[in-house]
Amino acid sequence: MPVLQLHNSSVKNSLILLSVCLAFPFLLKSENSATPRIINFTKIIYKAQNQMWAIAQSPDKSLYFGNNDGLIEYDGARWQTYKLPNKQIVRSVRCNASGRIYTGGFGEFGYWVPHPASGQLQYHSLSQNMANESIAKEEIWHILSHEKSVFFQSFGVIYRYDLKTVEEIRPPDNIMFLQSVGSDLIAPVIGKGLYRWTPAAGFRFINGSELFAASRVIAILAHGNKWLVCTENQGIFAYDGQSFAPWTTPAQSALSANQLNKAIRLANGWIALGTILNGVYLLDETGRVVYHLNRNNGLQNNTVLALRQDRAGDLWVGLDKGVDLIALSDPLTYYQDRSGKIGAVYAAAAIHQGRFYAGTNQGLYAKSSPAETFNS
Repeated sequence: MPVLQLHNSSVKNSLILLSVCLAFPFLLKSENSATPRIINFTKIIYKAQNQMWAIAQSPDKSLYFGNNDGLIEYDGARWQTYKLPNKQIVRSVRCNASGRIYTGGFGEFGYWVPHPASGQLQYHSLSQNMANESIAKEEIWHILSHEKSVFFQSFGVIYRYDLKTVEEIRPPDNIMFLQSVGSDLIAPVIGKGLYRWTPAAGFRFINGSELFAASRVIAILAHGNKWLVCTENQGIFAYDGQSFAPWTTPAQSALSANQLNKAIRLANGWIALGTILNGVYLLDETGRVVYHLNRNNGLQNNTVLALRQDRAGDLWVGLDKGVDLIALSDPLTYYQDRSGKIGAVYAAAAIHQGRFYAGTNQGLYAKSSPAETFNS
C-alpha cells in the first residue's frame, strides 16, 4: 500500500498520532512510550516447535529459521518445514549471495538448494564425507561467511569450507561465536580473551583482551573506527585498536543485569541488542535507548535467541517462544494499554503547544514528548 509523504513535521506527527488513535482499535499505554508495530508468529502459525535459534534471508527475500523441528522457510505467505537427515535440531542458518542456505545441527552441517523442477529445498551434507570423525560429537551453533569461506562452528571446533573442501581448525580453547569485523576474523576464547585468526598465522592474541577472560563475548560490532565488544554480563566495551574501555551508554547497567545474548548493527546505524531476561533494546549510534521492547509491550517472550534485519528494514526476533517481527519500516508508532489504566481512546486532538491530548473513557490524558507517559 503506498505511503502518503508529509513534509510538515508538526502536521505529520499530528496525523500519525490521530491515525493510530482513531483509525485503529489500539489503546494508549500508560507504563511505556510509543513502540513500533510488533507482529507475533506463534507455533500454531508456522506449525513447528517454539524455539527459533537462528534467522537468515536469501536473495529472493525468503526467510529461513533454525527450529527444533528443522529448517523453516517463510516466503511471506507460506511456512514450510524441512528436516535434516536424522531430524536434528537446526541450531544455525546462513544464506549466501548465490542462494545457498547453510545449516548446522548435532553432528551435521551442509547446505540446501531448490530443486530445479519442484522448487523444494534439497539438502547436501558437507560433514558426512569428512575423513575426520570429530564432527560426530559436535553441535554446530554458528555459521559465518568471511571473505571466500564459510565457517561452521561448535564451541570447540571450527570447520572451514572454501566451497571445495572442508578443513578442521582447532582454536586455543573453547570459543564463543566467531566474529567478522571488517577484514578481521575474531575468535572470543572463553577464559582467555580475543584472538585474531588468519590462514597464514593462525590464532594471535589481542593485547588487552584478557579483560574478557571472566565474561563471554557474544558479539563484536564495527563502530566508526572502533569496535564495540558486547559481553554477556559486563556490558559493552569500545576498542580503539590499542585499549578497551566501557562504552558510555545509559543501557549499560540494564544490559549487564539482563544477560546480553545477541547484537547486530541495523541499516540505519542503530544497534539491536537481544537479552535472555528482558527482550530487545534498540540503541542509536550514540548509545541512547530508542526503544526497549519486551513482553510488557508486545514481544511474545523475553528470551531472545536470534536477531536479523530483513531487506525491507524490519527486525525479526527469534525467541524461546515463537518469532516476532518489529516493523521498523512502518512510519507509525503505537501505544497499547495492556493494564487498562488509560482506557479506550474516543477522541484525540492535534499537538497543541508541544502537548498531545487524548480523551478516553477514563478521562483526559496528555503527554509532551514521545518518551513521556500519558498523565491525567
